Amino acid sequence: MKKIMYLLIFICMVALVGCNKSDNLKTTSSFKGKEVVYSSENSSKIKQLLKSYGTSQQLTVEKMSKKNILIIKDEKIEANEKLWNDFYTNTKNKKECSITILQYTAQNDPILTYLSYKDNKFYMMEDDSRDQYRESEKEKDYYEYTFNYLKLFEEDEKIYVYLLNDDNITLEKLNYSLLSSNMNEWIPYGFVFYYDK
Repeated sequence: MKKIMYLLIFICMVALVGCNKSDNLKTTSSFKGKEVVYSSENSSKIKQLLKSYGTSQQLTVEKMSKKNILIIKDEKIEANEKLWNDFYTNTKNKKECSITILQYTAQNDPILTYLSYKDNKFYMMEDDSRDQYRESEKEKDYYEYTFNYLKLFEEDEKIYVYLLNDDNITLEKLNYSLLSSNMNEWIPYGFVFYYDK
């Protein structure tokens, strides 16, 4: 009888340990839960995260609006605006945070962007891999940027979100540098998105 009791206890312990291991695997290998705040040192993990969202057919507004992802389409925030507001507030309070953003090209191809604030830096990875009409000279699917500041500019009832290294840059200065033929006047930037106010 004791042997049967010990055997049952052993089976229960093995089952419990097995469940815990599978739960741990789920939280480390799945990106369905709360996102970890990654920096440029974790670019391979961010690529995995962005790939995990699936194909272009899966990245519809209807399907993705139920996930923790900001969705922008036709210059409007379509879903989860609170995620963006929380992200922006957290960065103002110097709190590490991240957000994933889904936008669409004019041809309705999805572009995913991972944006994080960590170690007093803004890091962004843009995933163009699902853009079937991207420029032919683009040899990469992923583009990475690191900047010191996140700036919001308002113009013509739109909000433009940029990453910059100088907090004193205005939208006028930035636009001038983009149009200037003088390379010395060029201002490094990372364009995140824009939307109707």
